[in-house]
Amino acid sequence: MYGYTRPLKGELKVREFELFRSVYCGLCHTLKKRYGFPARFALNYDFTFLTMLLADDEFSSRCEYRRCSASPFRKRACAVSNKKSELAADYSMILAYYKLLDTMQDEHFFHKLYIWPVLMLFKGRFKKACVRHRAFSEEVRCRLAELTELEQERSPSVDLAADKFALILEAASNEIEDKSRKLATGKLLYHIGRIVYILDAFDDIGEDQKAGRYNPLKERYGDINEEVVSRLRNTLNHSASIAAADFELLSATVYTDILKNIIYLGIPNAIELVLKGEWRKTTKRLHNQQHR
Repeated sequence: MYGYTRPLKGELKVREFELFRSVYCGLCHTLKKRYGFPARFALNYDFTFLTMLLADDEFSSRCEYRRCSASPFRKRACAVSNKKSELAADYSMILAYYKLLDTMQDEHFFHKLYIWPVLMLFKGRFKKACVRHRAFSEEVRCRLAELTELEQERSPSVDLAADKFALILEAASNEIEDKSRKLATGKLLYHIGRIVYILDAFDDIGEDQKAGRYNPLKERYGDINEEVVSRLRNTLNHSASIAAADFELLSATVYTDILKNIIYLGIPNAIELVLKGEWRKTTKRLHNQQHR
């Protein structure tokens, strides 16, 4: 959906990158298995991150080699579908549908004509995911309704708007049984969500200004100057530090080293690229690197 929670590939060991890609590919196959081929378009790095984060000590990292439309001639390692990847797949369907719905409301008439068929394609799959996770679906609906109210009010509070989105990601930890692990994971996801929301708002501010769409940064600061960028860097780095501290409270798993890379290197790198206006220019290159 956003893609800010990806590893810094140059700092990964070869086996770590292969393991990360196997989870990414495995999640793709899980989406297809549970919701059909169109569901693969909901695949993103953020839910690959979530799949690894939710893994516990009993998690199996078994892989199988499979072909797919993205790699029709060469089999690639794919993590075998499991409860964590199924959970991430279900959550991704719920959030992808709401993302499409939000885009429909923001866009002009002719753009809506393109989005509407995709929205209808996802609607049945969304309902199926909601049946499986009613509590999460309701939490997402309520928080997005609150966020819509802030948009209608043209609220200048960046923290309040980011909080609503952050609470959605925090809710992704609700099915963790161990209380201490659930608390630490929830706080980590909250601050990751806060970072993602603010980065997305910063990255979209130019388009939002042209289209007259709500953007909390535009409402709060108007023009973005170096002082504003410095303030945003401070608050984003603060959330990144809290997320890292909560991550250190979690028990080690087979994915710990990859998650460390994402939290300590990947996310800070994304923060800098977005604030420097370089994220969109490098996203395609980074995406290609991840799949080599």
